[in-house]
Amino acid sequence: MPDIREISLLMPEQAGRFRWGKFLSRIKFRIRWMVVATSRTPLRYLYRAIYKAHIAVAVGVARRFPQTKAVYVARSVGRGEIALGVSDIDIVVVGAWPEPEQIRLMRRLGALTAFSPLYDSGMWQQVHTEAALRNLWETDYFFQSRFNEGRGEWKLELGHNIVSELPPMPIERLGGGCYMEVRSWWLHFIASAFGSGPTAQDAIFRNSISYKSVTEMMAIVDFLRTGRGIAESRKQSLRRAIDRSKGEERDFLERLEQSAEHNHLHFSGDIQQESLRLLLPLLDQIHAELRALPSFASVGDFQVDAQPDELLLTEAALTHAPRLAEYLKRSWPSYRATYLAPSTACFAMDELLLLIEIDPTQLPDISQLRSLCQLHAETRAQVPQRIALYLLLPNGACQLEFVSFTEMWRVLIFPASNPDLFALLRRPEFLIDGTPHGDSLAPVWSRFAYDVALEEVNVRRSVLSRVTPDVFPSSIEIIRNVWRHLQLEVLVRTAAQGSALLALSPAAVSRGLRALDRSEDTLLQLLEDAYREELAGRRSDVRPLIPRIMAYLTSFH
Repeated sequence: MPDIREISLLMPEQAGRFRWGKFLSRIKFRIRWMVVATSRTPLRYLYRAIYKAHIAVAVGVARRFPQTKAVYVARSVGRGEIALGVSDIDIVVVGAWPEPEQIRLMRRLGALTAFSPLYDSGMWQQVHTEAALRNLWETDYFFQSRFNEGRGEWKLELGHNIVSELPPMPIERLGGGCYMEVRSWWLHFIASAFGSGPTAQDAIFRNSISYKSVTEMMAIVDFLRTGRGIAESRKQSLRRAIDRSKGEERDFLERLEQSAEHNHLHFSGDIQQESLRLLLPLLDQIHAELRALPSFASVGDFQVDAQPDELLLTEAALTHAPRLAEYLKRSWPSYRATYLAPSTACFAMDELLLLIEIDPTQLPDISQLRSLCQLHAETRAQVPQRIALYLLLPNGACQLEFVSFTEMWRVLIFPASNPDLFALLRRPEFLIDGTPHGDSLAPVWSRFAYDVALEEVNVRRSVLSRVTPDVFPSSIEIIRNVWRHLQLEVLVRTAAQGSALLALSPAAVSRGLRALDRSEDTLLQLLEDAYREELAGRRSDVRPLIPRIMAYLTSFH
């Protein structure tokens, strides 16, 4: 059975199949509100019993599959820190099932999330074979961080404690694990602050997501400052932050603490605006401090091949960016500059990053950011390629608009995670408007940047034998995935030779492949021509090329 990273490539619509029953969502939210509102009454004893019953049901489902080896309750419920009606039940299951059985178990757990608001909606994703768990531990910063947390905090409900037997987390990967956690919490925050789903619409979610994002990121900052582990609870992390803060920040944190004590039913003030005002400088501080850790130390040279006349830049994209810049010059006193550039941070070569540089002493408020996101969404509808919107601060950048939870791997970027982008920001041809001030952002080819690229290309290599035509139903998706795969092959192979090549156009990738003596010029030219045709709004059909494409990609193994 593929691991969860491979599922995102092989079955892009699979998540929806596990969450059927969305018609119950309104009823589920009403139940949640009722529980939260009465959680301080004697009914709390009943609610705690209901939590236990939910755990027992999930464990019972997993127990019915003979090869289940371990079942854990993770995160706050596993630690016994239950905010009734707010805390989700996170279940992690490990086993040695054959693939059809694992899929059945994932579906059974997914069905549970459709009917009860207490189960985490992504519970089906936490069903791992032992082999997949160990592979995730060795290769994936995010899962390694979560499994490392699980070693000391997850509660074993059934079976043998497999997670506790994992080897110690290498010190050179600790910083990368922290960064993935920060990315995760920023993504959850923008989903609530700038998105349109349940966490944006429901007041309890707005309050609790802000609370979790603030406390989790402050705990990480504390770890970066002191080296002390991040094992303390959110409540302890918040109290520690209150004790060392003063003025407006202390006042906000105390009100955040009061909101948590009342199960996030109410907050005195605008919790998302006040959280944003704290989080933006915090993110910039994290980016500054991460560079001193081994994960982000330089591991070699790099070069960026991004000739402007070869990039996949449509006229619509080149019109969209100046339009936003004109709006910002009129509306934001803190506005400095606008950039438009490609990056290996993107999952497709035609995706672009639009970065808005501001004066960090005059941060925009949440209403300004929402207006920008709305204008961006409205005007980019006519753009045939994806343009992701970022706020550029002195030490890094953070994505603003929420698209999906698969965005975590690029929702935050800084010079040691995505050196190609910050190299391009120094070149005048990628400046759309304004006067840049980001001279301190020196790019670095780091261990983290290499590991993330290697992880993705290995996942793509692994799924090749399982790819069928229905995985990518359109020519443009086939083309995007082929070029992404080749871009990563060039990157990791040249990095292994001592100087990483970050090729940001089809022509640049083709040059890199020729230098590696791995090119197939005729096929690559056909695929580049088809890519440009698709972006110009003209249909292409690359399906007849699939056998040649598959043979070519598998030759890299």
